[in-house]
Amino acid sequence: MKRVLTALEQAQKAKQRVVLLISYPTLRTAWSNRSALFSVRFNACVLDEGHFIRNHTSLLHQAVCAVRANHRLVLSGTPVQNCLDDVFGVFAFIVPSYFPDYDRFFEHFVRPITRSFGSENREVLMTGASAACASPVASERIEELNRAIAPFLLRRTKEEVQLALPEKTLSDVLCPLSDCQRAVWGTAVRVRRRLSSYLQHCGQAEEPQQRLQQILAIDTHPLLCSAVHELACAPRIPVTRSLPLAARTQLDSLACSGKLTVLKLLLEKALRIGDFADDVPGRRAEKVVVFSQKPQVLELVARQVLARYEGLRYAELKSAMTSEQRMAVVRSFQEDEAVALLLATTGISAYGYTLTAAQTVILVDHNFNPFVDLQAIDRCHRIGQTRAVSVYRLVSEEENESRLMK
Repeated sequence: MKRVLTALEQAQKAKQRVVLLISYPTLRTAWSNRSALFSVRFNACVLDEGHFIRNHTSLLHQAVCAVRANHRLVLSGTPVQNCLDDVFGVFAFIVPSYFPDYDRFFEHFVRPITRSFGSENREVLMTGASAACASPVASERIEELNRAIAPFLLRRTKEEVQLALPEKTLSDVLCPLSDCQRAVWGTAVRVRRRLSSYLQHCGQAEEPQQRLQQILAIDTHPLLCSAVHELACAPRIPVTRSLPLAARTQLDSLACSGKLTVLKLLLEKALRIGDFADDVPGRRAEKVVVFSQKPQVLELVARQVLARYEGLRYAELKSAMTSEQRMAVVRSFQEDEAVALLLATTGISAYGYTLTAAQTVILVDHNFNPFVDLQAIDRCHRIGQTRAVSVYRLVSEEENESRLMK
């Protein structure tokens, strides 16, 4: 940082124009260390992937707001990612005094709108929800907020920038439950009751969303259901013994998951391996990205699906990696023809990486916020993509996930 400050000082003395590129982690660290960087006056401050500052209470938000600049600009594909609070976070940087304080913003906009719709739904703002779906007060506040922020928004779409962007096809693939999953479902009802009793005994409450997450975990693979593990650790509560013997022996196998069985077929077809190795002689294999919300799912994919293919090279991209590690993985997938498969957590889509080497995208599971999944898909289908992209969303036949996808 000292070298950066010295270079900036020299450039100012020589009246030279300088562009400073700095990462969010570096800027956050500089703010924590009270760096002299924040005493420098810039002509403009531009934030790429600006949704990272949506939390107005975060240290990063404090850091970017402390940058002295005559002009401020935010670039983002998803400026409002989770809820209406994000609007306040972004505008507190762009026009600090536009919404005077969060409490008034919350009471005037967030509370009446979200109360009317029953949740903090970003789609209320982005699509201009129908007045028939909202209370009169909520409809009035939605219109007022849209009018307030409209002068500061400049929106462009991929179609407007590059009309020749290749086609993107989106397909929902229905995945039947395996016999093992059905057996776990039968047991899960009893497990759920016992888990609730166990949590109550420990003084803990279980949220409805946590229950739904456990249900959806079984839809992907029973081993992902943490309730089984929690109960297995609890004294005198034998969980897996209540499962039929056949189901117990299949728990750590591909046959236990309908989704992973379908995933295996899709991967073989795209990568020209396994049963599809000689299907069409001379046909080029496609590069594939497999997205999941959880690293545990990707670990199961690697262990139960990919381990059977000798010599198959693949890369893994996870949010827990450092920025340098993630960039190395992205370059490997983009540039190395031998790396045909990338396993990635959906959360990495927020970092704005380009994965246009992929022609096939597979989503094993799904986020409660559909825009997170769409953002992940757009890592592959974006400017720079020269080939058509096929997107497959694996959907369990179990009614909870089928309803969620609608």
